[in-house]
Amino acid sequence: MNVKQTALKHTVLLLCMLAALPAAAGIQFSDGDINKNNDVLFTVRHNIAGINSYRTLFKANIKNGTAEVRPEILTYYPEQMELLNGGKILQIRNRYGKVWYSTSEKKAVWKDCVSVIPENSRRTAPVAASQDGKWICYIEKKNYATGALTLSTFSGEKSLILDPDASFSYTKIPTKWQPNAQILLYEKNGAVYFCNPEAMLKGIEVSEEYRKIGPGTIDSVNWTGGKYLVYIDGDIVYRISSKELYTLGLYSGIIGKGTAIGRLPNHFNSGKDSFSVNKNLTAIVIIQGGKNFTLYRINGASCNYLDAVSTKSYTNNEGSLLDACIVWPDALIANDFEQPGLPVPSVWMKTLPYNGKPAAAAVYRMNDKFSKILAIEDSGLPAFSPDKSRCAFFSGSTAYIYDTAEWKRIEEITGEKIVSIIWADSDTLYLGGEKTIRKWSVREKSAETLMLSQAVNAWWNDTGRITADTGNGKSYVYNQTAGSWSE
Repeated sequence: MNVKQTALKHTVLLLCMLAALPAAAGIQFSDGDINKNNDVLFTVRHNIAGINSYRTLFKANIKNGTAEVRPEILTYYPEQMELLNGGKILQIRNRYGKVWYSTSEKKAVWKDCVSVIPENSRRTAPVAASQDGKWICYIEKKNYATGALTLSTFSGEKSLILDPDASFSYTKIPTKWQPNAQILLYEKNGAVYFCNPEAMLKGIEVSEEYRKIGPGTIDSVNWTGGKYLVYIDGDIVYRISSKELYTLGLYSGIIGKGTAIGRLPNHFNSGKDSFSVNKNLTAIVIIQGGKNFTLYRINGASCNYLDAVSTKSYTNNEGSLLDACIVWPDALIANDFEQPGLPVPSVWMKTLPYNGKPAAAAVYRMNDKFSKILAIEDSGLPAFSPDKSRCAFFSGSTAYIYDTAEWKRIEEITGEKIVSIIWADSDTLYLGGEKTIRKWSVREKSAETLMLSQAVNAWWNDTGRITADTGNGKSYVYNQTAGSWSE
């Protein structure tokens, strides 16, 4: 190590102490690079079991051996991403806080940032944002298994606790938003409730006792078509109009829980079972115990038993089923059954092989043969466009985009391992990779680099601009004003 490198290393360590950045075990600092104005660039890497490891780029100014201000963070690893405020804001969250990227101004700013490097980082918890991005729900963890289920405006200016003792999960929030964000469903103390988010935060919503739908969990309810709510209590399936919710809450003892549209042959256990209904309310799929799939026809308002069209079970000696979800087609698939007008859904499954290989994803058509349509090894969770017409998987360093009507692959995006994906609409999606965050247009088959997720190395170039290498063989320059990067 030469004299300059030694001096830089000492400067970075001094900077870390002055800025209250602990050089703890599992945290590594790079040597850094310094310019004539005493601005120093350096990276910090966490090596903690169970969480993603990445290098975050910092910039700070040193004067007379002292950091004048707290170091700036210049890269934004996308552990979680959400679209807020009608798609005007792309929110990136990681162990350091959250960044807001303005999709119109193309400018990134830290909305919330830690004051010190988190020594013992944990996974970033999920957030349930309304489809219009105006409201969010999250669980503020308070101990190992529980936390406070919180409703907030997207800006965080107003918030309130819906349930102070909700079960905490890194994969699920016990809420479901109506597509137009007018109504929020949430689970609390073994029952399902509804509320209007705006009325709640203004303090003018009716008492919670009049907003109870019935016993069960968040898996006891589902929105369908945006206008109706389907609720299962025991073995009875109910249809409730969103306009009737407040009336039903006030007079539930008189008019019941909505309109019965059928009866199941078995009791629905909302702690283990789940269901999905098509948007026209003509068919429903019950998933029992996470592995038995039954497609029923709905014949309208009735208390009669539903007609079972198809029943299939996941049986595979090669692996266990981790998760599953139902995808309904907009168009009818002909010749699957001898029942005209019946929509035939697809089933997405995530399985874990017993041989130690990574988890894999597969899609089956829920017809009489339960045909496998596609399979993708080492795949993460699927990301659906808002209208469910398209789906993106990511596997290794490739993202695959499919049309869900026929599960035809329409795009394959390579270049780096994907961490998170979010769709803006059926054409545009944001790819949060290990190296960069890109905006991708399916129609134009083009990508635009917006920000860097991490930097392997960084330096001041000949023109005095910050330049970084992400390890993909490309160099990027930093826009100080916009907080963004370009190749």
